[in-house]
Amino acid sequence: MKKRLTLLLAVLSGWSVAQAAETGPYVGIQGGSNWAAPQYLTQQQLDFVRMNFKNPTSGGYVYGAAAGWRFFSGLCSELAVNYRKNSLNSFSKRYYEGGSSSRGQGSEAFFGAFANVWYDMPLRAKITDSVQVVPYIGGGIGYGRLTIKGLAANGVPFGQAHNDDVGAWQLGAGILTRITDAYSISLNYRYMRSAAANYGLIEGLPPQDVITHYQAQSAMVGFYHYF
Repeated sequence: MKKRLTLLLAVLSGWSVAQAAETGPYVGIQGGSNWAAPQYLTQQQLDFVRMNFKNPTSGGYVYGAAAGWRFFSGLCSELAVNYRKNSLNSFSKRYYEGGSSSRGQGSEAFFGAFANVWYDMPLRAKITDSVQVVPYIGGGIGYGRLTIKGLAANGVPFGQAHNDDVGAWQLGAGILTRITDAYSISLNYRYMRSAAANYGLIEGLPPQDVITHYQAQSAMVGFYHYF
C-alpha cells in the first residue's frame, strides 16, 4: 500500500495547476486514421441496405489544417478544414435482396470546414523546463460535402458519384505537448456526425431519393506553430 501511494504521489507531482495560458494566433496541420461507422441507406424511411467500411489500414484516412486564437482563459477559437475518406468493404441487410450480404466496392468522403472551441485544461505535466503536456477538450459545428463514388455490389455498379452538402458537428479531446514557445505536437481524437444527406436517385435502385447519415471517429497527430 505504501509503495502504491508513493507511486501515485510521484505521478501527481508531475502535474501542476496552470496559471494564465498564453495568448495569440496559431496555425496547424493534422493527419491520421479515420473510422467510418456502418451506415444505412434509406428510401422513404426504409433502411434498405447497410454499408460497411474497411478499417483504416485498408483505406481510411483524414487530414486537414487549422488556424485559431488562444485566450488567457485557456479557450481557443479555431477555424479548421479537413478531408476524410474510407473504402467500402461490404453491403449487408439488403432489403431488396432478402436481407443478404455482398462484397462492396467504392468509397465515401467528407470535405468540410468547422468552427471549433477548445479548452486547454488548467493542468500541466512538466517533462523538462521547456516541454509541457496539456490535455484539452472541446467541439465545433461545420458544413461540408459528403460524396459516395464508384459504388458496386459483387461487381454490379450503381452509378459514378453522388453527393450532398450537409451540416455537421464534432466533439474532440487530446493531449498537446509544447516543445518550445513557438511549436507543439498533439495527439487528437474526434467524433463527428452529419445531418441527413440526400444522394438523390442512384442508378440500379428504385426511383426514390436515397438518404443517409455520416458518422466517423478519427485519431490524428497534429503539428502547430504559435506566433
